[in-house]
This record gives sequence, C-alpha cells and structure tokens, in this order.
Amino acid sequence: MKVWATGSLLCTVMLVSAIAEAVPGPKVGIASDGTNDPCRTRLIDELAARGFDVRQTDRRHQEQVGHDDGLAAWILVSFGRLWVIVAERDGETVERREAWIDLGKNGEDSAAAIMRAVEFLRASLMEVRVGLRREVSQPTPTPKLEQHTPVASQSASDANTNAVTVGLGTGVIRSTGGFGSVAVLVPSVSTRLAPTLGMRVQLSVPVSSASVAEPEGDAALRPTALSLQGWWMPAHSRWVSPYVGVGLGATYLSIEAHPAGGYRAYDDSRVGAMPLGVAGVSVLPGRVRLRVEGMVGTGFERAEVRFAQREVGSWGRWVSAAVVSLEVVAR
Repeated sequence: MKVWATGSLLCTVMLVSAIAEAVPGPKVGIASDGTNDPCRTRLIDELAARGFDVRQTDRRHQEQVGHDDGLAAWILVSFGRLWVIVAERDGETVERREAWIDLGKNGEDSAAAIMRAVEFLRASLMEVRVGLRREVSQPTPTPKLEQHTPVASQSASDANTNAVTVGLGTGVIRSTGGFGSVAVLVPSVSTRLAPTLGMRVQLSVPVSSASVAEPEGDAALRPTALSLQGWWMPAHSRWVSPYVGVGLGATYLSIEAHPAGGYRAYDDSRVGAMPLGVAGVSVLPGRVRLRVEGMVGTGFERAEVRFAQREVGSWGRWVSAAVVSLEVVAR
C-alpha cells in the first residue's frame, strides 16, 4: 500500500512538473542595434532561466506590447543602454511601465544592469495586472494610458524621453560682410522626444560687438539670436555622442554708428530670420556633460551698413557660430 501511494505521489509530481514546463511564461521581445551582442545574449539567457518566453524581434514589435496574444514586454539593447517596456491591456485600458537602464562601463556593471532590468520587468508585470484589476473593480475617469518611469531604475537619466536638460555656454558668432566675430553667452533648454531625437531652444546674447571702420566713421554691430532646433543623435557611447540637426532662428541686430567730423550718423536695428543647420558632439554624456556645437545659417534678408551712400559692411548672408556648453539634466 505504501509503495502504491508513493508511486502515485511521484507520478503526480512528475505530471505537474511536466505541465508547468509545457506552459510558457510571458512573452518578452528582444531587439538590438548589434552593438551590444554579448549583453543581449546574457539578457536572453537570464530571462529564459526565469521562465520567460523570449522572442527575437525588431523595433516594429514595440507596438505589440500589451496586445492580445502579443508581447508582455519588450527590451531594446541600444548604444550601451536597455530600454524596457512592460504593458498589459484590458479592452481599451492600458497599463504601461517603461525605463531606460545604463549598461555601465564594464562587465560587472552590465551584469548588474541586466539583473535590474529583469527585476524591473517582473515587478512591472505584477503592477500592471494589479492596476488593471483595480480599474475593472473600481472604474475611475483616469486616462487610458498610464506611463511610469521609476527613477531608481535609471542610471542614464538624460536618455529618458521627455527629460529636460538646461545648459549654459559661451561661443562666437560671425557673418560674412566685413564685420568681425562677436562673443556670445548661450543659455539653452532641450528635451528628448525619442531615444535618438530631441529639440532645443537656444539663445545667443552678445557680450561684445563687431565693428567696421572707414574714413567717414565706424559702426558697431551686436547680434542677438533665438533658435529652435531639432536634432538627431545616430550613435551613443560612454565617451561621445555625435548629433546633427536643423532649425529656424530669429535675429535682432543693433547697429550703433559713430561719425567722423563733418558727417551725421543714425543708429539702427533690424529683425530677421534664418534657417540653420547644426552639428555637434556631447562629451561624457550623463547627468552633467559638455556639448560642443557648430552652426551655419543664411538670413532671409541681408542687413547693410552704408557710409555716404556706399556699402561698407553687411550682416546675414552667411552666418556661422561655435559654442561650448555645460549641460545638466534637470529631470
């Protein structure tokens, strides 16, 4: 009798284990840009060991997270970081969690980052399910899409979508037309709209003037510029992150004239606009980083300076600038 009972218990345990093994865990999509293949392999192994159903995907599969029979989570290994998205849907209601996690500078940092990503994924799966049950049992007029990014899970805060970065720098701005360079103070505010896209508002305030001198007198010019730029950062590393962009700038020119004896002078001011292109690099990207940028643009109208009915200088045909800024991620 004891032998029969023991055999039955053993068969039951084996049957339950077989059923458990046959039922796959939550589906997790893995995508990569190809720059962190060892980290991707280690991440896949860790997820498989925790019972997740790991699928090789690409960026298009991000849209399937939370849909019926789709992915429960999606992880992108991109430029030294992990982008983790967890979502679950109940009808029109979606619960979503998202985080960027820095892989660090060595193997130990990468291993710790992978463990944080896995733990964030497991905890988020439980949170979104609890959140959906709470909404079904107690309907409230909350938004259908909830997004939460835990600060504790992010080492690269500046990589978060909607992160705001403030900067202050110095530089020089120069135009063809005979005037020299002008030193400027450059405050800026930028935000990241997507992992590789962002926008920046930048102001250039002159701290010196450019001048032109002729026998009739001299004139000093001070340009102030406000620009809105969109930028694309195609690559990222621990040391430098290059970017390019385009934008539109508004300019205000203050022209002060000093006549020689026998001449009369009039001060003037001009307002203009110009399309522009930018290229630069973010050095040691992190919460605090250095940004080096070059800009070139052309004005829709050219401002002329005339002495005795003859042109002695102009500003705005081709404008260039170079800026070095210190930036801090505000949130």
